[in-house]
Amino acid sequence: MSERRQFVLLLLMALLLAQIPVLSVPFGWLTTFFHEISHGLVALLTGGSIESIRLRLDGSGLCISRGGNAMLMLLAGYSGAVLWGMLIYRMAQRVSHRYVGIMIALLALLLVFAALCYARDGVSWLILAVLLTLMLLVGKLRHLQGSKLALRLIGMYIMLDAVRTPLYLLYTSRAGDAAALADITLIPRLVWIALWVVLALTGLYMVWRGEWSA
Repeated sequence: MSERRQFVLLLLMALLLAQIPVLSVPFGWLTTFFHEISHGLVALLTGGSIESIRLRLDGSGLCISRGGNAMLMLLAGYSGAVLWGMLIYRMAQRVSHRYVGIMIALLALLLVFAALCYARDGVSWLILAVLLTLMLLVGKLRHLQGSKLALRLIGMYIMLDAVRTPLYLLYTSRAGDAAALADITLIPRLVWIALWVVLALTGLYMVWRGEWSA
């Protein structure tokens, strides 16, 4: 099967998965995790620190940081989720047999690191444990193509979620990253929401075109 046909198949699978309430929940949590860890990583890169990362059962989350560049940190959440989705998809597509296990192990270690260093409540630990179990199950798939397909599905789901989740901000007046950016820059929050949606669609298109190199 060609890469583009696989892309379409995975796109349809991710869209279908999003309609199954129970099965889609861990994948939504994974998107939230990458959103919040992106906030945190930019805080660290701009001279700040991460106080805590909180994940909630409803799929929302919060990264509490100190210092750093506020504007870049606010931009990083939705943008970072897109980049994580692209990275996971393309790495899973390109890595050889010997490296797919290393890729899964690195993702698992990131979850463990976040749980040990930044999670402060039982719900966050529970969600991170579920996500770690998901990664371990992917690693347990015996057939190499099974593991790679599962990782690409995860990457696809995250990219699609990165299109959908900024739109939730349309239904809130003050809460969320877009409102905070509007307060800082005086640029309307609708502009920031549109920017994130366009970025997510661009990421999907780049993966479709095969122009984004992992």
